[in-house]
Amino acid sequence: MSFSSQIKASAAFRPQHDDECDAMLYGLILFSNKFAADELSFRTENAEVSDIFCGLLLGVLDIYASPRIHDKQNGTIFKINLNGGDVLKKIAEKYAVLGYNKIDRSLIASERQMHAFLRGAFLSCGYINPPERSYRLEFSVKDADLAVDLALVLSECVNVMPKLSARKTDQIIYYRDSDLIIDFLNLIGMTSASFEVMNCQIEKEIRNNVNRKNNFDVANIERKTDTSVAQIEAITALIKSGEFDKLPVGLRTTAKLRMKYPDMSLEAIGKAEDPPLSKSQVSKRLKQIMEIYKNK
Repeated sequence: MSFSSQIKASAAFRPQHDDECDAMLYGLILFSNKFAADELSFRTENAEVSDIFCGLLLGVLDIYASPRIHDKQNGTIFKINLNGGDVLKKIAEKYAVLGYNKIDRSLIASERQMHAFLRGAFLSCGYINPPERSYRLEFSVKDADLAVDLALVLSECVNVMPKLSARKTDQIIYYRDSDLIIDFLNLIGMTSASFEVMNCQIEKEIRNNVNRKNNFDVANIERKTDTSVAQIEAITALIKSGEFDKLPVGLRTTAKLRMKYPDMSLEAIGKAEDPPLSKSQVSKRLKQIMEIYKNK
């Protein structure tokens, strides 16, 4: 079972209050595969979602529905189609007062109703990426006006307007920020899933910090190696040209240590001097040698 399916299975539970049940069913219906005057078609790959949809239909509207189960190569599909006149009239009287492409705010007036409604919408048309891959929460909506309405509701709950795009004939509403996805999961009651995303977020940050440190260390080593190679080349050239013996004794001593220990740090070279020198003193001497080499 995919990460998104696991979350949906966990989120497919009946709310405590009747007004929340009304709002959740509204979200399930409004964002179903088809909601129109002549047909309501709901499809899901999740048995738990199919069960909660049928259970809410019965509990809220006293409508009995049973899914048709289709086994496909890539999984099972649960289809619930309602097209009887009396049944659709009952649904329309409660959930289509403003039409089929607009959210009736009177049905989601309170915060808990709004959260229940968004849980229903997520179960109906939502998807969330496995957090170890990339952060993405999206809703696939058939109607452009309805997509905008849903985006506005989300922005009120999460405090950030989601992004919108098109995919074939659907409108896609999505967030790609892990913190916003965590906020959404918390508000629809999926605390355990939000912790999973949060843990993955922490692991990624730790891994990125380790990679950054490793990259910095590698770059630092390469920089020191390049500097040491340049110093040795300069000293070798001075020896070949006979200029080396003309250097002050201190510079010659430091140069010989660099030649003998090409990988040694400046601090270690300073300790090997007699008397010992500081790191800055060793660095100054080697810079003087480089200047003499460049100006010879």
